[in-house]
Amino acid sequence: MPLPSELARNQAILSEKEWRLACRLCEIGQDHLFRSWPAPGESDADKRRLLRQAIALDEGYPEGLAAYVGNARRLLAASRLGSNPYEGFLTRVPAGVDLRSGGAEILAAEELGMAEAGRLAFVLVAGGLGERLGYRGIKVALPVETTTGKPYLCYYIEFILALERRARAGRLPLAIMTSEDTHALTAHFLEENNHFGMAEGQITLLKQEQVPSLLDNQARFATSPKDPFHIATKPHGHGDVHALLHKHGLARRWVAEGRRWLFFFQDTNALVFNALPAALGVSAREKLEVNSIAVPRSPGEAAGALVRLEHPDGRSLLINVEYNQLDGLLRSATGRGDEPGGDGRSPYPGNINALLFALEPYARTLDHSGGATPEFVNPKYADDRREVFKSPARLECMMQDYPLLLGPEARTGFTLFERSLCFSAVKNNFDEAAGRARKGLPPEGAASAEFDFYAANRWRLEQAGMRFAPAVPIPAAEAAIPSGTRAVLAPSFAPSLGELRRKVLGGNVSTRSSLVVEGEDILIENLDLDGDLEVRAISGARAVLHNLAIRNAGSEIAPLAPGETAATEIAMRGFRILKKASRRIEATRPGLHEFSA
Repeated sequence: MPLPSELARNQAILSEKEWRLACRLCEIGQDHLFRSWPAPGESDADKRRLLRQAIALDEGYPEGLAAYVGNARRLLAASRLGSNPYEGFLTRVPAGVDLRSGGAEILAAEELGMAEAGRLAFVLVAGGLGERLGYRGIKVALPVETTTGKPYLCYYIEFILALERRARAGRLPLAIMTSEDTHALTAHFLEENNHFGMAEGQITLLKQEQVPSLLDNQARFATSPKDPFHIATKPHGHGDVHALLHKHGLARRWVAEGRRWLFFFQDTNALVFNALPAALGVSAREKLEVNSIAVPRSPGEAAGALVRLEHPDGRSLLINVEYNQLDGLLRSATGRGDEPGGDGRSPYPGNINALLFALEPYARTLDHSGGATPEFVNPKYADDRREVFKSPARLECMMQDYPLLLGPEARTGFTLFERSLCFSAVKNNFDEAAGRARKGLPPEGAASAEFDFYAANRWRLEQAGMRFAPAVPIPAAEAAIPSGTRAVLAPSFAPSLGELRRKVLGGNVSTRSSLVVEGEDILIENLDLDGDLEVRAISGARAVLHNLAIRNAGSEIAPLAPGETAATEIAMRGFRILKKASRRIEATRPGLHEFSA
């Protein structure tokens, strides 16, 4: 293809690297980017700015922009024809390990998992701002709950440090995938909080790059409406985390350090760590390369589902199928859609994007694929011929599509937990969450996530014999949410259910009470609580509570009045906690501290 004359006459103002890339862009059908370039001497800085951006995009995508355009044209052609990516596969209800019953099964799996915890590495996918929630900051800075106000990122790091102390096997690394929007904010948040106790070099930030927006089925790049010298870009999806781990050599480095497991988790689901020790035990016992933490799913629910796909040629895949594809895939393969089973639930478990990988085969797969994850495109068409887009599209990739890279010999599976134990994310603002609640759907707002956090901790304490008065609805937040004892168990206290059962022996707690426990060496025996109690012990101190009966005014959950001014973190919940009185028990010096009636 001959170069546009507008570009050729500007060759002298460009560096050799800029010129080479400009020529390559023309070869892959992007000559329109240069058709309106003025003569040399006019807008020269803008011309070079566009090419510097293109160089960064070329370097940020595996195998460069030529590969991006080639992939885009292939996927757009398939999309235009309405091709089924799973053509020829038969669907099967997948088999996994069901730990919903709790009890001895979870404890046995946890014991295996805690023995493996010292060989973990962690990856937090945190590229999102809280704008959809009405919050201007990064989502990981939101408080998990407002009893203590501890942010999500702090809670996650505290849990990793708690596992680290139990394992006594050195530091457990954490990688955080950020975006253009969140990178600087995340770095600053960590620095101003002294990395929440993690050591220098223990956390690695991986900034995700964006990809060009596409104008049409020929994969021509869009430019910004107000700036013809800027290529419009969009996020490529959280599947980029695999490419980033490969590009920065982290997966291989962790293997060399003797690590065996890699845990991927999301930005606003604190409950998932309740399931991690048991899921890790399942991975070790079953020798799984990929283990998805899953929850029961309702038919038609807007959540991905785990499906086993089998092909006559012998291929068998356990993969996530997005909810908008699931019903059609099932009807095509079986004649029946996404329908309930005998228990009223979908037989296909819900995917919550919490994944445990065996690290060595993962690193090997990344070496082979270059970190690239299978992509898809989802253009919104403006015409029946499916040629005109309503708005620019882009290629996307999803973290959970990694199993598509694996061979038939790979062992993949899932571990099923009750949703109330391991999944309650913050995805919706106050009004959206309230609307979902009215429809009987999980609200997935800040208030429901907070009360679900308390409820999961109550369940864990109940397994240790502590008894709670029934929760009662409160006319606040997204709906009349059941509010029971506000139980906040810091990860330092007991990162596993088995450890918790050794540290809590019975007790009775009223509905209106609040119980906060933080510290590694604390024993609570037969606590009788009606009010608020905080128990804290520093490292090296042992606090033992025997038969304490505590009564105080406690605190009150107060719904916000219409038009009442409140901080964003409070306004998105619809209530505030009014603290009146609290008992504080602290062990601030090393040694034994006993507190009894």
